[in-house]
Amino acid sequence: MRKIEIEENPVQLLDVKNGIRLILSKVQLRRNLFAVGMLLVVLLCLCFWCLTGDTSWGIGFFVSLGLLLTWGYRPIIYLPYIYPRKYHEQLTSFGKLSTIIDDCGILEKSDSAQVFHKWDSVIKHMEDQNGFVIFFSTQNLKYIPKRLLNGEEEKELKEELHVRQGTGVGRPKGRK
Repeated sequence: MRKIEIEENPVQLLDVKNGIRLILSKVQLRRNLFAVGMLLVVLLCLCFWCLTGDTSWGIGFFVSLGLLLTWGYRPIIYLPYIYPRKYHEQLTSFGKLSTIIDDCGILEKSDSAQVFHKWDSVIKHMEDQNGFVIFFSTQNLKYIPKRLLNGEEEKELKEELHVRQGTGVGRPKGRK
């Protein structure tokens, strides 16, 4: 694999949103089913409370509404809408960002810090039409927008990720 250098200046909010959307895409159905289910429970309790006047239905209404607001806030409101802006602000505070991908691994550099991920630490990756998300064993991840790669670099990165993931290199023991 030849060396791929990516300059990410300035970090685009759209790239952050695309990365988070890609990560959340696997839980999208569960998140929506949870929200609809909890909303139905809230409405059912409200209807029975209004029809019967029984306070136990009122208590059920407020408890289920509290659960919907507590458990539903993070996956439905915070992660898709609020978190990308906060994360974008953190990324821009690092200054100039660049990523170097080669045979040794992935090096992320900024004005104030640098992090190197060996290929052995790659656990899995996800891809969509906008970019790649690479997950590392250190519980970090890296989003690489496709718009910053030319066709040959994209092909090489994709092949390298498939080779690394296909051989099981970097996977925690016991996982397949």
